[in-house]
Amino acid sequence: MEKNKKILVGIIGKNFGYKVIYKALLKNNLFKVVSFCFKEKKNYPDLPKNIKIYKNWKKIVEDKKLKALIVSVPPFLQKKILLSAIKNNKHIFCEKPCTKSSKDLSEIISLLNKKKTFLSHMVNYTIAYLPAFQLLKKKISNPKIVIKEADLEWVIFNRSSDKSWKNSHIRGGGVLFNYYCHALYYLELIFGNIHSTKVDIQNKINNDDNYILGDIIFKSKIKIKIKILVGNLKKHKKSIHQLRVKIGNNDFLILSSRTKKLSDQFQLFRFKNMESLHSKKILYKRNLSKKDFRISPTLANLRRFAESINLIKIDRSSFFIANRIHKIINKSLISSKMNKRVIIN
Repeated sequence: MEKNKKILVGIIGKNFGYKVIYKALLKNNLFKVVSFCFKEKKNYPDLPKNIKIYKNWKKIVEDKKLKALIVSVPPFLQKKILLSAIKNNKHIFCEKPCTKSSKDLSEIISLLNKKKTFLSHMVNYTIAYLPAFQLLKKKISNPKIVIKEADLEWVIFNRSSDKSWKNSHIRGGGVLFNYYCHALYYLELIFGNIHSTKVDIQNKINNDDNYILGDIIFKSKIKIKIKILVGNLKKHKKSIHQLRVKIGNNDFLILSSRTKKLSDQFQLFRFKNMESLHSKKILYKRNLSKKDFRISPTLANLRRFAESINLIKIDRSSFFIANRIHKIINKSLISSKMNKRVIIN
């Protein structure tokens, strides 16, 4: 690729595609957005006149000028688009969990493997690349640190009245695909591969509470107790995302966010003594900016995507990892149904 030549890209999807991905693209000189596809050709954002607006996603996929495609649509709509993009030799950047099932994603990977030309493919897992998460990973990679135990609590505001795909696991949402898949990705990035799960799962759109409760054991023998709950805040009183890692008798590293707004950032603390607030030390303090916290990690992923294209090298955040996440979710469902520990192959 010529030096300083931008990668021509098209974006499919109005919501996250414009609010996060497009705004992240404006912060770098690696890509040039040529076209956008929105489901309805009305009420779309104010874009430069040189960006073409399409209603039919096939028009973008078939555009031979484009080198890359960003797919920001619900998981149940991704399969046809991704298969078509591969057939048209487009590098792909898409949203998690990447299709609604391991079966669909395996079909996509199979087609990719048949291609003789290199195609980069990345899934935009964001939380794992926030500064506080990266600092936690660095801290616990210190050989002097011995992890005694850990637990993850993630309580999310109840959206049962929202009829969007985000509350439907059949369409790639719900507590499994909207939250659990995020947690699995960053937990493996921090602690290594998961060995087995034993969890209790409720994932029904009409329930006030949907949850995942239980424990995950890693190949490193680390055990994490997990509680992910999409519940009624009147009952549960708080919305929080907190990962606690015990590294001493009463010594903890705590990664947390209130998660009430998109501007809420994660912070990292260390407590030398959990019984004393005076022992608390802030290792990473959140940025009080009003900006959407998802833009920064998405920008980092887009930079990795560009590097992957230019160096002809697959990044970790690929379809292969997304496929593994799907398989862990499937194993978790089995462990919930059988009420026993299930090993991840």
